[in-house]
Amino acid sequence: MGRRRWLLRFCGTLGLLLLFGGTTGSAAAAPKSRALWLVKGDSVFFWLTQSPRRNWGFHVWRQAPGESSFRQLTEKPVFGVRGPAELQSTLGGVYGWVADLLEADDATQVLRRLRGDAFRGGVLSLLDTRVARALGRFFVDGRATGPGPFRYRFVFVDRRGREGERFEVTVNKQERLPVAPRNLQARAGDARVTLTWEYPEWAGDPTDLAIQFRILRKGPRDQRFVPLQHKILLREQNKTFSYTDMWLKNGAAYQYAVVALDPLGRQSPRSNTVRVVPEDKQPPDPPKGLVALADTAVVRLTWALSPELDVAGYRVYRSVSPRDRPKRISADLIPADEPFYVDSEVEKAKVVFYRVSAVDSSGNESELSNAVSARVSDADPPAPPTEVQVHVSSSGLDVRWQASPSRDVVGYHVLRGPAPDRLGRATYELLPASATEFHEGPEYLTPGRPIWVAVVAVDKASNKSVTRPVKAEVPDWKAPGAPVTLSVRNENGTRVLLTWGASPSLDVRAYRIYRLSPGGEPKMLAELGPSAREYADGDVVKGQEVIYRVTAVDRSGNESQPAERRVVVHDTVPPPAPRDVVARKTTSGVELTWGRVIASDLLGFNVYRSDLPTGVFEKLNQKPLTERRYVDSSGTARHWYRVRAVDTSGNESSWKKAVRPQ
Repeated sequence: MGRRRWLLRFCGTLGLLLLFGGTTGSAAAAPKSRALWLVKGDSVFFWLTQSPRRNWGFHVWRQAPGESSFRQLTEKPVFGVRGPAELQSTLGGVYGWVADLLEADDATQVLRRLRGDAFRGGVLSLLDTRVARALGRFFVDGRATGPGPFRYRFVFVDRRGREGERFEVTVNKQERLPVAPRNLQARAGDARVTLTWEYPEWAGDPTDLAIQFRILRKGPRDQRFVPLQHKILLREQNKTFSYTDMWLKNGAAYQYAVVALDPLGRQSPRSNTVRVVPEDKQPPDPPKGLVALADTAVVRLTWALSPELDVAGYRVYRSVSPRDRPKRISADLIPADEPFYVDSEVEKAKVVFYRVSAVDSSGNESELSNAVSARVSDADPPAPPTEVQVHVSSSGLDVRWQASPSRDVVGYHVLRGPAPDRLGRATYELLPASATEFHEGPEYLTPGRPIWVAVVAVDKASNKSVTRPVKAEVPDWKAPGAPVTLSVRNENGTRVLLTWGASPSLDVRAYRIYRLSPGGEPKMLAELGPSAREYADGDVVKGQEVIYRVTAVDRSGNESQPAERRVVVHDTVPPPAPRDVVARKTTSGVELTWGRVIASDLLGFNVYRSDLPTGVFEKLNQKPLTERRYVDSSGTARHWYRVRAVDTSGNESSWKKAVRPQ
């Protein structure tokens, strides 16, 4: 769980967000690079700051000093993994680590979350190159010999070899190690040491890749500094960093230093070394929930166990007035796991006041707890408060009552719970005798389930009135959780299949499916039962982008936030080829005409030309033609022509025999 908390934390605050498209801190104006790199010997290591699009990779070209052109370095394009099995093989020994950080149950979830969260995938790529290889965003040029500088060109290609965008970077042949952290300081605490140090903010340099820090510690029995490997400390966009080393031995001397690491695991020089001795000077908090119960002979005291781990025991104090200085009445230290005490030497028919303190293993004593009073001669409980009224809403619990008629009441406690025989205290401290109302936030309320509330009166001897629970219905104002892992699949342009995971809420009664166009209003397509996990939409238009939303609805009619996915409807079936293609030489060039094509999703036509009937044909029009006529103004009688039909999904028909002007 520690790594998961760390991952959530760095996704929200990591300053290296700038590397992946963010604009945080003083480096907001720095130019963004499409690639980051490190030089090691004759090798240059590259990380793309963004993963290529699905089914896209890249080629790398290099131009050395004195060369007039670029030389291709990659025989085949660099692609990411295609599926979960290849992902596990590529990640190897770090697969479990990555899956744990992403809170994924299987390789499919790991791949989906790496691809779906560009930032987390980018940072994990810098932490381990196997992640970068799996995402298709890592390349190593191991033959960059010579002094440099080198010019690199990255060209993105799809799996058919078609080229897309490109960019270039200039790499100086200079190895750069992280700079050392500065101004390391240490502050001692109870069995802990808090370290702070300084490090420069990232200013947009693509070779400044100090991504994390490592703490080095030398304990009282260590002969050398030992790295603390159980924590990952990422470089944030701050100038000051901190780390607390816990579970140390008080009174022992420790030495610390800090180093910065880059993605290749190379360390910076050490920071300055600090020496510190942890010690416990902090007293524990006073005990809470002190209660005194008196009968005709003794006073029994109980209080809540101290939550602090180093508490060794308790001491009990008594006074005859809340303004008098109390005297200690417990001769020995009361054990930490026995939070009770019986005072058998109290004077009857007299009100006395008790306080309790906690003592830790270093001898530090807490302040005294709040005082409670007792009177041994008073064994009769007070009358309970009357007209108890309970109101429940999304803002919390409100309780009102009329005061107890008993004259020795010193205050009230409010109890609440899921059943009349399962009530817990809502008030840690006793409400004053003048109190007639109580408010508590909604954190102890369960929407849709009743709650039982009681108000008890407490007298000067800590006698409590009888408990008379009142039942209140809690409205269900909480919307259910959204469906998880929504996916949409285009099925050859005839329909779209939606599948989703169940909402984590237990009171879901239905799922609602919506469809909308970008910028349009959503239209509900169906409302399905709680066991439904898929829906097929057959009312689709090829070539149109649509947005699908799935929400969960509970038994009270509350609707969750939507799970949303986009899809472009398309098929893979090409339209029929145009017939009766005729080319005719005119004064304006070569005029081509062709017959009608019957296809419901026809978008238009493309015209191709070649110098030979079996040669390479080049497309002449930029956009699909909507008319069945085209004039090639530069055409001649020696040219050959072919015409293809194209549909809204981008599928092109086959072509008939090439024709030339008659």
